[in-house]
Amino acid sequence: MLKRKAAVFAALAVTLAAALTAGTAAASTAPTTGHRAPALASASLASTIALDDCSASYVRYPSSLSTDHALMLTAGHCWEGGMPSQGTVLQNVSSSRSGTLLNSAGSSIGTVRADKLLYATMTGTDISIYELNETFASLTGRTGATPLTISATHPASTEPISIPSAYWSRIWACNLNGFAATLREDQWTMHDSLRYDLNGGCEVIGGSSGSPVVDTNTNTVIGVNNTINEDGQMCTLNNPCEVNADGTTTATKGQGYGQEIYWVTTCLNSANAIDLTISGCLLTKPAGSGNTVTVDNPGNQTVAQNGTVNLQITGHDSAGGQTLTYSATGLPAGLSISSSGLISGTATAAGTSQVTVKATDTTNASGTTAFTFTVTSTSGGGVANGGFETGSLSSWTAAGSTGVANSGAHSGGYAAMVGSTSPSATSSINQTFTVPSGASTLAFWYNVTCPDTVTYDWATATLKDNTAGTTTTVLAKTCTQGAGWKQVSKAVTAGHSYTLTLTSKDDNYPGDATYTLYDDVTVS
Repeated sequence: MLKRKAAVFAALAVTLAAALTAGTAAASTAPTTGHRAPALASASLASTIALDDCSASYVRYPSSLSTDHALMLTAGHCWEGGMPSQGTVLQNVSSSRSGTLLNSAGSSIGTVRADKLLYATMTGTDISIYELNETFASLTGRTGATPLTISATHPASTEPISIPSAYWSRIWACNLNGFAATLREDQWTMHDSLRYDLNGGCEVIGGSSGSPVVDTNTNTVIGVNNTINEDGQMCTLNNPCEVNADGTTTATKGQGYGQEIYWVTTCLNSANAIDLTISGCLLTKPAGSGNTVTVDNPGNQTVAQNGTVNLQITGHDSAGGQTLTYSATGLPAGLSISSSGLISGTATAAGTSQVTVKATDTTNASGTTAFTFTVTSTSGGGVANGGFETGSLSSWTAAGSTGVANSGAHSGGYAAMVGSTSPSATSSINQTFTVPSGASTLAFWYNVTCPDTVTYDWATATLKDNTAGTTTTVLAKTCTQGAGWKQVSKAVTAGHSYTLTLTSKDDNYPGDATYTLYDDVTVS
């Protein structure tokens, strides 16, 4: 799967990437070619949506009305509650997923927010469709964006396609190379998957999951980008394989796939709602389908460490007389859920957890809801090892190429080095902390070495308020060379749990390696 958090970027150094400026797309070829690729004249980032770990798009059904709720399309494994297990189908789940809507130049034109997950599964396909909290007329009027139309027909086997990723503000382009009748990745099995032309320009990377697969002849969405074989392994996570008619399997390193989306149009009723009972509906149906279970979202929760919790979760069944049985994943240490939906116990460990609660009826129909549960520290809180004077990244979680520099620090003897002096991909460090009583400001220093342009390489930082459920970009994408140390500060709220993520993005292009030093991260 190509979800940003699960991807192994080092195996995907060869990419075709398009960065749009002034409405035209300029792509970079695989690093081994030594030059940038020509522009993709027919490709656009218009109406794509950047999520926090995936890509998505602003879409409509062919029959959608301007007064209908607007829609957001992404991959099933991009659901904020985690990857749905094989056999799981999610319907009408409350959601507050948000993303950044882009125009054709890749610039933000506003934030979109979902209020409901209409449908998601990783069984048979890999798609998620969200209902947004405003109508098509409202969203288009507010932003000027025109939704992409979902195709109602099966695509041709060699259609020219583009895969615009809002997460990266990049576009890949190639032709389809037929279809995979059965595709298997780890526990999941998908059918009639779009197969991209191998080495033809669609060597997609992590974070591009959920991007629309657009037929460039018709400018309609024919699929959702979802996976690529990263390492050449057979049928493992991030290494999908094709299952042949005789049961044998084949896998090709670098082969990418998408999931067809016209299936959704076979399941729409007269109100443009997904109805899995419609004759000819091709979408995967839940086990015991017939009843619909919904679970009320209690909102994000916060409790002090060693505090007592008594939270009743409530669900509803479309069939009368049903008894719902509850289960949960991701609960903080010390908490449990009863079969009747009561979350209780003493929260013993500080931190923030992503909790998913599931309610199941006697026919095995189920519904879920997801929220965060933050346990605030009672030991003072604050950032640990913010000056990196331990000589290590202890207390920080690292991804990609990271380390500690023993020269050039802002103060003291050490600074965090995110990225590398050699070409690399995206690297980051993050830490979750609680703001102590009396503190109100987060600050840090950064020093960027970026010989490229911000189109391709940059430093950036985000601050997620786990208690409030909001994320702020505290350092916008920055690409400078020789500017020296600069400081960023941001107001924070005492008692709230935050996650600070410090990032350096490099496009893995020879000769212009980008890295960033970070130092003196403080809460005061």
